[in-house]
Amino acid sequence: MTINWEESPSLGLRLVRLLTQQLDAEIEVNSAKNEGTSFCLDFAPIN
Repeated sequence: MTINWEESPSLGLRLVRLLTQQLDAEIEVNSAKNEGTSFCLDFAPIN
């Protein structure tokens, strides 16, 4: 089963996506069967 996290109705995933957009960050999603899913957020440095 594959979940489209970018269109998920899940409140948690929506919050992550919205905050990532607001903070001009990048998000990387890695998923492997029997290993789970990881989300990596990359934020620009604050000057």
